[in-house]
Amino acid sequence: MEERHLEFYEIVKGHWSSAGNFIAESTDGSTIHVYAKQMETLGYASILEEQQSLTPVVNFPFFMLAYNKQFINAAGVNAIRLTAASVWDSYDKLIKALLVELRLSSLK
Repeated sequence: MEERHLEFYEIVKGHWSSAGNFIAESTDGSTIHVYAKQMETLGYASILEEQQSLTPVVNFPFFMLAYNKQFINAAGVNAIRLTAASVWDSYDKLIKALLVELRLSSLK
């Protein structure tokens, strides 16, 4: 399995795509694809699930680790996009998750 190079991002704005996923923008201007299921872990439903209302409100900032993911786009062409690997609604939760991973890896 290919190893992912994860980078930390603080998300300060974004919008829902027509496919129901979230397009996040970080403090450095990076655009990051976030799957709808990942946004659900933060308590946000995609706009497709909220058909009777406007775009659901998202509280900023939130935090994530993301990587460059290769995929085949709608035109059938190989492409690469920055994609969220994990998301957290607070910086404290991100740090706690990373500390748990460090403790677990030291047990190996």
